[in-house]
Amino acid sequence: MEIKKIDINLLKPNNYNPNKIENGKLKCLKDKIIKDGYLQPILVRKKEDHYEIIDGYHRWLCCKEAGYTEIECVIVDVNDRNAKLLTLAMNNLRGSSEEDLLKKVIEDLEKDMDLSEICLETGFSKKELEKLLDTKDINEQIYKEEIEKGLNLFDKIDIFITTPTPPRCCYASELGFKIGGQSPIKNPCKNCKIDFIDNEFKNYDHETHLRTLEIFKPKYATVRDYIPKDQCKIENIKYYSLEQILNWAEEIQSYVENVIVIPKDESIIEKIPEEYILGFSVPTTYAGTEISIEKFRDRRVHILGGSPEKQYKIYQTLKDDIVSLDNNYIQSVSNKYCYILGRGALRNIDQDIPYYDSLENVNLLSFAINLHILKAFFSGKINIEGGDDFE
Repeated sequence: MEIKKIDINLLKPNNYNPNKIENGKLKCLKDKIIKDGYLQPILVRKKEDHYEIIDGYHRWLCCKEAGYTEIECVIVDVNDRNAKLLTLAMNNLRGSSEEDLLKKVIEDLEKDMDLSEICLETGFSKKELEKLLDTKDINEQIYKEEIEKGLNLFDKIDIFITTPTPPRCCYASELGFKIGGQSPIKNPCKNCKIDFIDNEFKNYDHETHLRTLEIFKPKYATVRDYIPKDQCKIENIKYYSLEQILNWAEEIQSYVENVIVIPKDESIIEKIPEEYILGFSVPTTYAGTEISIEKFRDRRVHILGGSPEKQYKIYQTLKDDIVSLDNNYIQSVSNKYCYILGRGALRNIDQDIPYYDSLENVNLLSFAINLHILKAFFSGKINIEGGDDFE
């Protein structure tokens, strides 16, 4: 992030901002800027020959009309998806949105995010977005039909909760989940077997990963993702060839029953030997693949990360090709937001409880509740879509 003054003519509005201000309010904003100056920098990102405004279009417009030649900006390095999320999040804190354009932006974000993630990132409730998209009844009908068919992923695939430390792993294990983690695994539970081990692909250390696998001998383990050179350059991470990654996969086979190779370039999928499971990295704000899930058809597939709803939608597409999945989502939302799947945030729901602020382990309570909900969801007993998120 960088803060500096930029020539006002180098700033350009984006084409996806749904926020509108009435003419009267716009005039008041302009008059205030003329009187007091602009009090808040504009949020922008660098494009090829200009800076695109993420937040602050109306301030920029008023400053331009008021005769400013340059304006102070906060420059952030974000991709298209995160730029849209920032615009929506800032808009949601003030102003109102033009419904048709807001709907278009949400539908665009839904291509690689689900509504729960968009809610977490922008502050909208799921009820608001479902009303806008008119999808709640459709989702519930689809899920009802799947339940009637006897959906029970617990009986079909290996489902991992990626938390190898007590007491969380013990709760998960008692409910029938398998346990996973990321190498190097620190302070592992002595009572729970770790059967899935992932790696930190942005800072991959093969020797450390190999030593970890030698110790735990899990049923599944990933090798470093194959990431194209241009993407590595953008993300500022080291590039490794497919040949190198497959050599590493062969070494990992000495300690692991199933090696997971994660392609982030569809052109190399057919070059990956069928003895390896393909890892589909669900698009999230942290990482993910841009490859269509259809390209993974007729191969054994492990779903890496993402929310339960998104993982279920992938299963709907590939069905019997899915052999396993790992879920860190409930750990993340429990720790950050005390969020309950399909319901909302504990801190919002229970804030009127006497002495609530002094309660300990609220995050752990949220995690334990989410485990039961997740098991019921993957067992085909409940639908967690359409919950009252953040209400």
